[in-house]
Amino acid sequence: MNTKTPDARLVPIREVAKITGLNPITLRAWERRYGLIEPVRTESGHRLYTPEHIEMLQEAIKLTEQGIPISQIKALLPEPKASLPERDGEIAAQLKATVQQQDLDRLNQQLDTLLADFPDDFWMETLINTHLMLRGEERPIVIFWESVLLPRLYSRLYLTQRHRKRRSGTPVWIQNLAPQEAVLKALVALQLEQAGRRPLLCSWTLQPDESAATQLEANRCADIAVISGASASNLQNAQAWQKWAEAHPDLSLQWFSLPGSEAPNETPNVHVTYLNTDAH
Repeated sequence: MNTKTPDARLVPIREVAKITGLNPITLRAWERRYGLIEPVRTESGHRLYTPEHIEMLQEAIKLTEQGIPISQIKALLPEPKASLPERDGEIAAQLKATVQQQDLDRLNQQLDTLLADFPDDFWMETLINTHLMLRGEERPIVIFWESVLLPRLYSRLYLTQRHRKRRSGTPVWIQNLAPQEAVLKALVALQLEQAGRRPLLCSWTLQPDESAATQLEANRCADIAVISGASASNLQNAQAWQKWAEAHPDLSLQWFSLPGSEAPNETPNVHVTYLNTDAH
């Protein structure tokens, strides 16, 4: 079995059965009787599996085909990566506490583990939640957090771009309406990059007028990704960009909305992503 999961997201047991060829009854038996893997459990008790779980199951199948009893296989498999916790902000809260203490060694360790052991969608969500939780802290705390995290994000973005061979699609212009939000800008760029897009990070801030369309066309961009602010002026910004999108149906607006901020209405060329957090 060489089939891999299509992405880094958690998958339910029925999908694992399709990928591995094992029926759900066998999967549950291997878990209960032999402790082969320990899937993630939702609040309702449903099993979810990571790519690492699926790779272990595929390796176990190969070993059984070689005549090794299933009862002996666990000892032959590599140690699994960290189990994915429930998405209740546990890791985000731990990161926040470490940042508040300005414990550099511990923060480095926590970030290294998070980025190495967990799926992309999980660590990006965790970092967004942590960043939003820290936005009200004193500036030295925020600077400490950004100084440790940003080099990792830029390095990850660079390596992702470098390892992608001939990338298809057009560039996406990324800009902030929220001042001093380099972390969110980098995380949005990573989300777009991992979705197969080509993020264009730049310091210029476009206004919702004809000059924006001209600049996008000059840079061969068909899309602009705007990270919203949380100020009282955000409603006005959202309305202005909504009118801009209506006037330029051939261009696409991707709006990343911070908690408590306004967003444009969804239309065929306007897509809204809410950077909300339930980690408070």
